[in-house]
Amino acid sequence: MFFTKRRSQENAFKDVIERWAGFVRATLRQIDPRMGSADLEELEQDVRMKLWQVLVTEGQFDKPAAFIRKLVLNVSID
Repeated sequence: MFFTKRRSQENAFKDVIERWAGFVRATLRQIDPRMGSADLEELEQDVRMKLWQVLVTEGQFDKPAAFIRKLVLNVSID
């Protein structure tokens, strides 16, 4: 049972990443257009980690665009 739940979380995570990766990158570029590619990739990784944590603990989130934008802004501040 644990493995089935874990597999569905992984699939949900992959779906979110595939669907919203461009939005995350564009939002990070809006925050700082001069950001280098290494910094951009590091922040994208931080966003992916936070998304994974949310999916594991809560299972889902409403209004994904608003949620992901807020998450990107929070990650960029840290």
